[in-house]
Amino acid sequence: MTLQEGAKPPGYYEVQWNGMDQAGNQVSTGVYFCRLSAESYTKTIKMVYLR
Repeated sequence: MTLQEGAKPPGYYEVQWNGMDQAGNQVSTGVYFCRLSAESYTKTIKMVYLR
């Protein structure tokens, strides 16, 4: 699921995810991966979703 797209000025940002998938269904408790990218920089982090 894409949470944000587009250019942002330099700074610190926070994004909250409501636990829904692209189709609007609630996802299961578990481990999920998040990819952060900006220009040529990409980082993947692991997240734990608990209900």
